[in-house]
Amino acid sequence: MYKIFFVFLITGILLFPGCAGKKNNTMSGKNDSTAGNFAAKKSLDFNEFYFVGKLGENSSVYKFISKSRQTGIQGKNFSKFWSKHNEKVIKLSYSPDKKSLFFLTAGDFGKKAIFPYVNDIKLYRISLDSSKVKFIKKIGNGLQVFTIWGQDNTFRIILNSFDRNSTDFVNQQTFIFNGTGKIVTIYSKKFNIIKEGYPQIIEKINILSSPRSNYSIFAVDSTQTFIYLQSNSDGKAELITSTNQRLSQADWSPDEKYLIFSILNAPPKSRTIYEGTANNSKIFIYSIDKKKIIKTLNIEGIKNFFITGDLLIFDKGFQKDSFIEIINFKTMEPFYSIHLQDGCGLKSVL
Repeated sequence: MYKIFFVFLITGILLFPGCAGKKNNTMSGKNDSTAGNFAAKKSLDFNEFYFVGKLGENSSVYKFISKSRQTGIQGKNFSKFWSKHNEKVIKLSYSPDKKSLFFLTAGDFGKKAIFPYVNDIKLYRISLDSSKVKFIKKIGNGLQVFTIWGQDNTFRIILNSFDRNSTDFVNQQTFIFNGTGKIVTIYSKKFNIIKEGYPQIIEKINILSSPRSNYSIFAVDSTQTFIYLQSNSDGKAELITSTNQRLSQADWSPDEKYLIFSILNAPPKSRTIYEGTANNSKIFIYSIDKKKIIKTLNIEGIKNFFITGDLLIFDKGFQKDSFIEIINFKTMEPFYSIHLQDGCGLKSVL
């Protein structure tokens, strides 16, 4: 049972990678004076995105809108988009091509004794064309819930729950949806946690190839993680970096001149990633032309990022001290930061 406790502890917290905001501002946004405003930077191809924010006990979906498209939002670039007082947003997820967007809510979640729980899980879809929210399906109750985008652009929800007849077994249900929210299939698998251990979920790195398929990034894991950049024209691979942290996420600039990737340190039986006491996540900006890492961002916690135009948007920090940062990754100029009283993040705030 001692081993099972650590498994639940680690995976339960990894389920909810959090972000939160500056403490003394109910809602604030900060522009860097040297960066100018969004209307003046049309070349950045930046309009809007959705994120998760928290005020009080409830977490909601917020929408960030560039100043050039604002209509009635005074003094900030974002506002609450969707909220229900009895539903907490626990995960928001864009498809790799940024054409589909889903979010999960839960009526309640936490721990009972040593075991995590999440109840009354529901799936919603946001239409990026009309900005309308559609309820898709009630997922149910369980120990943990995970979301993963498949390489075929399907959205997968994985729900772990104890077997009703024996706590030696965990049932794992997988729900698969297409990008429009139509269910493709549902299947189940049972795990004997005494013999097989608790089922582990590792999110796959979705974007391995560059937009024009000229390059790929891959990792070789042993006692260390070796991260390589491969030229797809001749198959030659060069070592970018080696680290004791695993490759977590990778993305490319639209012109294929920059590769941005993150690494994450989440060793078994370690709580440093949750306590915010160590720089255990990093984002690297790699220049294809210069063939080297030009910038390393040391960030606490399990962080998420995406690229739009010349902008790198990422979340950082823990719980009430986490927020969203936007920088120009080519010039490294700060561009904008988003803060909420109780936190904000690209995927979740828990």
